Amino acid sequence: MLKSRTVAGTCQVTFRKAVLRMRLFLAVNPKESSRDRIIDIIDEMKAAGVRGNFTKPENLHITLVFLGEIPPGRVGDIIDAMRQVKEKPFTVRLSGIGNFSDTWWIGVEKSEPLWRLQKNLSEALSGKGFRFEKRAYRPHLTICRRPVFSDTFDINAIRSKVKPMVWDVDRFDLMLSERIDGQLKYSVLHSQTLE
Repeated sequence: MLKSRTVAGTCQVTFRKAVLRMRLFLAVNPKESSRDRIIDIIDEMKAAGVRGNFTKPENLHITLVFLGEIPPGRVGDIIDAMRQVKEKPFTVRLSGIGNFSDTWWIGVEKSEPLWRLQKNLSEALSGKGFRFEKRAYRPHLTICRRPVFSDTFDINAIRSKVKPMVWDVDRFDLMLSERIDGQLKYSVLHSQTLE
């Protein structure tokens, strides 16, 4: 378990007990106004009788790079890689609803700056010796895992309510994923501003 805060551009991590590995990923997190619209869609699904493991509002994000289980001593290398990436603030457009097997998501339309950010970040991390799965980048925002649909559920009724959303991106974050009291929690370890 750890506490973290970023002060004057440096990430300070304090350990409460020995941590051998940290489950880490890099992501773009929504601003509150975008998050509220996504929560409305989740609420529509629940009202339509869908049960499942819905993403908590504070855990909504678009993954850039999933790193997996990383020793705490490598956090500084990740932050260095983040600082190497240069990109100006940009917008992404979310639209549509779809699924990969039993994971349902809101789609992200093609955005050159987002793809460039992900590519440059992957290259900077590779240059620091990180290895991760190389596959085509398919950004999305997960809203539900393992849904159970009622017999009367109409996905088209939900799709019709998913209007395109514009999301301003002016930073990206190093995220810690951990289970606390059986609940999945994501915490920001470091934010890198786009400028």
